[in-house]
Parts: sequence; structure tokens; C-alpha cells
Amino acid sequence: MIDTDSCVCFIVPPVCDKYIIREYASGLGFESTRNKDCSYILPPLDLLQLAACIKKQFKVFLLDAQAEDISDNEVLRRVQHCNIDLAIVEISLPTLSTDIEFGRKLTSLGISVVAKIYTHDVSVLKKIFSTANFSLCLISEVYDNLADILLGQDIRGTASYVDGAILINQKAGIENLEALPFPERQLVKDQKYYYPKLGECTTILSSKGCPYACSYYCPYPLVQGKQWRAKSVDYVIAEIKDAISLGYTRFLFRDPVFSLDKNRALEIAYAISKLAVKIEWWCETRADRLSRDLLQIMALSGCKGVNIGVESGDPELRFTKLKRGVTDAVLLNISQWSKEFTIAIAFLLMVGFPGETRMSIVATANLISLCRPQSIGINFPVHYWGTQMYKDAVEHNWIVSSDYDQFDGSKPVLQTKGLDQFEMQAAKEYLLRLFDAIATENLSLEKHILNEIKIWSIQ
Repeated sequence: MIDTDSCVCFIVPPVCDKYIIREYASGLGFESTRNKDCSYILPPLDLLQLAACIKKQFKVFLLDAQAEDISDNEVLRRVQHCNIDLAIVEISLPTLSTDIEFGRKLTSLGISVVAKIYTHDVSVLKKIFSTANFSLCLISEVYDNLADILLGQDIRGTASYVDGAILINQKAGIENLEALPFPERQLVKDQKYYYPKLGECTTILSSKGCPYACSYYCPYPLVQGKQWRAKSVDYVIAEIKDAISLGYTRFLFRDPVFSLDKNRALEIAYAISKLAVKIEWWCETRADRLSRDLLQIMALSGCKGVNIGVESGDPELRFTKLKRGVTDAVLLNISQWSKEFTIAIAFLLMVGFPGETRMSIVATANLISLCRPQSIGINFPVHYWGTQMYKDAVEHNWIVSSDYDQFDGSKPVLQTKGLDQFEMQAAKEYLLRLFDAIATENLSLEKHILNEIKIWSIQ
């Protein structure tokens, strides 16, 4: 494709009419709440990792049009000015149409363009190739062979389009994550990224993969695999120190299950507490992979909050398909301990899973009222190709939209026997109103909304 010493530019395309966190859903993209009053944009960590892996063979640049809030035309102007030989464009499902159109404009400049989207969904890949003249799609972890791919010496982990057919070349994930260099954060050191609950920050990934049954619907095991692959404590601390040298003091861990190994998580927290520069950090994990002792050392090391995947307040549904082992009692304990150590707990919820009913929403409301988390996020499930939920959705005719531009979790794309899309929207609004009452300590309004939800559930 290109020769060594060629110029390779990694590009995050502009987003015109929606705010998408492309790193969410394991790189497939999910909505954010960013608006004029709330900055919410994360660094393209995977692109920075890829850049670090090929910087010895090529000149590498990164252009984050979403973070800079610049137009297609400005990106094209910069690409021409820098004499780029090849562009690697990050594509997400909710911005698929606009990303492809952006790629088409890039190819019109006469440079090679490679798409990066971690999916084996042939319909997505066919849309990418048939609309724009992309050379290849990177569809798997290609950190260790990307240079050879760009030199035309390897095809593993890529998809191509030949005579109207999609050719997928399989590649397993990287077994030893410590064989990789640190992400090339130097490329974005002048760009500011924000996580609303933490402030200006960078992201870090200390492990990949998730072995839990949430693979029924979740894109993280789909993309990263069910095998948990973790970096050592020493490696994680060395990467944090490297980022500190660039001026970062706040870190958002992007691990699907940060504390899967509780002892490792405790050792990381303890090592962070001994750093010469004090940092603040946030992570995501399962409630049943936390303990009082772990939360205490996390707090002492600067942890400001933890995102907990709860999904539904319906205990039967949670136990059978969504979060086995995450009981109401576990969630209540974590909520109480976190308050003791001044760690904010965010409940990540979804409305509309197969099997949920209006009574499930009552259970979710009661759980929120019981645990009183500091924040909540409520989205709708997405039937990602390759998950069992996708197969069930096709078999049972649950799908109301297969428009990838709607795969951002902000609107229902499924409906089931238990809840149609209008009931899902109503349920979300009820739960958000309930949380607002809890957050403002309006107990009478909280009681009133709980009663509203109960009445709605039996109508």
C-alpha cells in the first residue's frame, strides 16, 4: 500500500448533528450528553495505541476533528497541507453514514484511506466499501501487524472488498498487552478532553475482555473477547507516570471490569497512592467485584467515582441474563460504602431488555430509591450483530429499526412483548424524573413519582 517513512494520519471525523463518544461500546460508539454547557469528549485511545505501534516505520499524525469541532473542509485542507500518504479513519455505528461520506471526500484527494471499525458485520462492511473507495477495513486488534498491513505484507485482522464480496481475514486478539508501547498521547497533548464527572483528563486501559454472561447483549466481550487480558501493576503505573510527564493528572480507566481481579485492583490503587504526583481517577466495574476494603484504598489513592453496570432493577432478569451475582443487597452495600469513603457511584441502566415489563420498571425505580446513587445513566439496548440478543431479536421480530445511525442508545430500536418503544420512552422519563427528585432531596416528589410509576405499571 505505502512505503516506510510515508506519512500516516489517524483521523477522527467531524460529527455534525449528534454527540457520540466513539470509544464507548468498545469502539462502536454510543451517545454522550455533551452540549454547549457540558463538555464530554474522550481521547481516541485506540488510534493513539495504533499510532504508537507504527511510529518507527512511518511518520504519524492524528487529527481529531470531533474534539477540535472543525468541518470536513478544514480537515481536507489540513490533510492536503501535510502531504498525507494514507489516512486511517475511525468509524462508529451511530455516525456510519456521515463517516463514510467523510471517507469518500478523503479518497477524492487521491490518498489511500483505511477504515477502522471493530465489527465483522458484513452489511456494515459492504456499506462502507460500496459507498466510498476505502482500501481496507481494520476489524480486529492489529497493533502488532499494522505496519505490515500498510506495507502490503499482511492481511490478518482486515476486511476487503473484491468483486462485490466482503473478504474477512480473521485475527485473534493480542495475548500479551504489555508487548505494546504506551499510547502515543504526545499526538494530542495540546487537545483538551473531558469526562463530566472528572473534568479534563486522559483515558487509560489496564485490561481488556469480559468473561461474564452480559455477553448476551454487551459489545465489550463481542469486540474484546471473553478472555480477560490484564496488564501488570508495574506496567499500569509506568503508563500513568508517562502520562503525568505530559501534564495529565486525571485518568478515566476504560476497562470493562477494572476490578475483576480484586487483589490486582487493590495493588494498582495502593501504587497510585504512592506516586509523587497526586492524581484523580474514575473507573467502571461490577458491583460484585468491589469490597469495602478495596473502596477504601481506592478513595485514598484519588478515586473519585465508579460506574456500576446495573442494567435493570428486575432481580430475576438481572440474575438470569444481565448481571448474575449483582444482587440488590450487593448494590446497597456498595452504595453505602462508597458514601462512607466519598466515592461517587453511578448506576448504568437500560430500559427495554427482552423480558422487562412495566413491573420491571417499578423494581428499577425502587432500587434507585433504595441505593440513592450519585448519578445514573439510562439508555436503550442495541442489538449488535454477533450477540445472542441480536439472534433472538431477529427470531422473535423485536427489531423496530436497523438504521445504524440510531445505534447510539438514545432511542429504542427494539420492542418486546413486555414493553413497546413508547413504553420504553415513558419508563426512561419516569426514572430520570425520579432521580432528579432524589438528587435534589425532594422526598415528597420522590414519593409521588414512585407512586406514579406503580399506577402506570398496572394500567
